[in-house]
Amino acid sequence: MNLPQNIFYCRRLIFSRLTYKRIFAFIFLFLFFSAVILAQKKEPVRVLIIFDVSKSMSAKYKNTTRMNAAKEIAYSLLDTFSRKTNLQVALRVYGSQVEFPPGKCNDTKLVIPFQPNNIAKIKSYISQLKPTGLTPIAFALEQTVNDFTEKDAKNFIIIITDGLEECNGDICKAAKTVWQKGIVLRPFIVGIGLSEEQSKEFECVGNFFNAEETTFTNLNKTIVTQIMNPTTSQVNLLDKNGNPTETNIAMIFYDLKDKLPEYHFIHTLNRMNSPDTLFLDVTRDYSIKIFTIPPVTINKAKHSIGKHNIFAADAIQGELKLQMTSAIMNSEPLCLVRKNGKSESLHYQKFNTKEKYLCGKYDLEVMTLPRLYFEDVDIKPEGKTILIPTNGEVQIISKKKIIGAIMYIKDDKIQEWICNLPSNGTISFRLFLQPGKFLLVYREMDEKLIRYSTKKTFTIKERNFTVLNL
Repeated sequence: MNLPQNIFYCRRLIFSRLTYKRIFAFIFLFLFFSAVILAQKKEPVRVLIIFDVSKSMSAKYKNTTRMNAAKEIAYSLLDTFSRKTNLQVALRVYGSQVEFPPGKCNDTKLVIPFQPNNIAKIKSYISQLKPTGLTPIAFALEQTVNDFTEKDAKNFIIIITDGLEECNGDICKAAKTVWQKGIVLRPFIVGIGLSEEQSKEFECVGNFFNAEETTFTNLNKTIVTQIMNPTTSQVNLLDKNGNPTETNIAMIFYDLKDKLPEYHFIHTLNRMNSPDTLFLDVTRDYSIKIFTIPPVTINKAKHSIGKHNIFAADAIQGELKLQMTSAIMNSEPLCLVRKNGKSESLHYQKFNTKEKYLCGKYDLEVMTLPRLYFEDVDIKPEGKTILIPTNGEVQIISKKKIIGAIMYIKDDKIQEWICNLPSNGTISFRLFLQPGKFLLVYREMDEKLIRYSTKKTFTIKERNFTVLNL
């Protein structure tokens, strides 16, 4: 290699090494900052404060009034919220517009919607509120469904009030409507000047805090901690390897105390292929019924506050495939599925379909004519296929009405009853039968002597159509 070529080669080598170093540095920085951005990206938090401006808020409370105490609680919460990133606040009031008496039961308004940097604005608005009207808590709660417009956010409600519902609204029903729409978790209720008996009215609504029993600082800390560190859960349905991969199964969460259903879900794996996160009322304990076939139950699901809770159940499933060798329209029979050795039916399944069952042994009864029985069918994770012949069809034609019955001839000796012809007589009768040998025993309907009973044998083949002219 001559000198010019040598210099050119060295230059190219140096340039290549520098270029690769720059590329690697760029890739490293890109991945690093992407990781930082992803780590910082959190699900947004929305907190709606519902503030009571009813006339009763003018009553004395300790060394001040209920209204002033409520304002101090709100200021303390708002100051803490202002130091939190990724959190927005809105303000709804009730009882602020129409003087009591008479007051008005639809007196509620979203006065400041969710938007960034509005804490000072909300504090200023609250500072000017004066006790005015009625206490339509249920109506105000129902209206909050329109306040939360942001999707994929964690939404919370804080109600600051001194009184009970005054407009015959059902606060329990209103709260449940909000939960069931998936808008918010159970609200926080801060009661000012409420007796212990009165506070029980809010047990069905959410987490109740009596301002009488705690300092504003502790109250603030407790509520903010639960909002910023919400209690979450997931249900792991375990496969044969103990991994939570089983999914797409209906679940009902029952309140462990009153046994009533509270939540209905279809179990879902999220985009990370993990069981999706649930946000439930954590003040309750649950039993979870998981509708595998047969169902499995998690008898007690109790939440640890401020943590992510995992409730697990073995749900090892295998697929049962029922198949006819070929299909004839309207000829697919049903199959009754029973737990091995049990008489109760667990499920029925059509042929030429697939269905998942918990792994184990089952007994099958196929509703063909004649019936087909499969005992000790062992369904494993890799699945099981049951194959039966395709039905044939027979048509019985008579010049006069006949009554009778069809028998199945098994092994040329044993005869089993299959079905009766219509009891009011027939001149034409069609049905699907499994391949085999059959016997028709019949008599003309008008004949009154038993000796006129007649029999006729016939054979059915797969997918064949047989006509019996009598």
